[in-house]
Amino acid sequence: MSSSTTYVKIVDPPPGVTANFVNPENQINGYIVLYTITVIITTLCLGIRLYTRKFITGALMLDDYFCAFSWCLNIAYVGLNAQAEARGLTVHFWDMPQSNFIPAFEPFILGATLYYALVGFIKLTCLLFYRNIFSPSHKTLYFVNAGIVVVIIAYSGMFFTQLFNCVPVEKAWDMWITRGLCTPKLILRYLSAAVNASTDFYVLIVPIPAVWALPVDTGRKIRVLAVFSMGLLACTFSLIRLGFLHNLDTNPDITWEIGRTNIWSHLEVSVGLICACALVFPAFLKRHWPKRLNKYFSHLVPYRFSRKEESFITVSGISSTKRDFPPGSNWMNNNFSEGAVLSFPESAQLSNATSTEMAEMHSMNRTRKLSDPEAPHANYEAYLSSDGQEG
Repeated sequence: MSSSTTYVKIVDPPPGVTANFVNPENQINGYIVLYTITVIITTLCLGIRLYTRKFITGALMLDDYFCAFSWCLNIAYVGLNAQAEARGLTVHFWDMPQSNFIPAFEPFILGATLYYALVGFIKLTCLLFYRNIFSPSHKTLYFVNAGIVVVIIAYSGMFFTQLFNCVPVEKAWDMWITRGLCTPKLILRYLSAAVNASTDFYVLIVPIPAVWALPVDTGRKIRVLAVFSMGLLACTFSLIRLGFLHNLDTNPDITWEIGRTNIWSHLEVSVGLICACALVFPAFLKRHWPKRLNKYFSHLVPYRFSRKEESFITVSGISSTKRDFPPGSNWMNNNFSEGAVLSFPESAQLSNATSTEMAEMHSMNRTRKLSDPEAPHANYEAYLSSDGQEG
């Protein structure tokens, strides 16, 4: 087809505008660049996370599998959106021929449905990571578990509501089907956006009170919170996306607005996935970063907090390695970076403990991890006050 007269239009262009079906204004090039960059970055981040958990901290955990599955969903989400945009979802609505409508909107609707599953799995990844940080005795774990339940219920509901929004299902992307019905899109659109933003902030703030209550210096607290607070960027993109959703209801140029909204949807999930991976980056950086910077990363992300062991800050992960503390005030910097098991050298001197207590503590700590709620906390604190206190 060589001219626009051979195409069937869907809507009339605005006054003074001529429809262009052959070479229309298009946003597709920007999307290609965006998708390429974000897919490369998220893939690299996932690789670092899995490498860190497998070869540095010693074991893959449930949140790692959720993170990997989230990455797979993200690749599928990008593929569906790219397919939709290549078929005309990035041009003005009056520049889209009727023959392109269904081929463009079918992958877009499927991608919009997959979006809810993708966002849900990313948030579950973060919440499951929190479960590895806080011991069963820590009250923050109750809020983490509540968040997991809410995310599963909310995003499962939105996923299936979007999937079966129309009966028959294909009516969602075929405007020429007259039978059946569709529920109002406005309700799901704004309800899902509100749930998205609120759960974003919930996942962000859950660990903050516990981290701020740690008996360590303010600088270290800020460094730990900085890692968790990277999710604030995803919250920002989620709110920007909410603003663009309003344009879908007010602007008749729906394909152009869908393309612009997809930018923020994609940035939201990509940044969320990067943040989920970045939670274990301190362990990776401590292993491969210059040694002079190791002290900074040693205390960046904790492994697990219990009620009376919150002073033992470690980088995320699990390691069965037993280590002996060197004498001096820097033992925390050297020994609590990879979930090490607490163990005392024979020469350790406890100013507030008897020889019998020291022997009992030495024996127990050979087999207990830092997170064990039954460990002798009073003796730990005595040791901190005498040899390991750090400002």
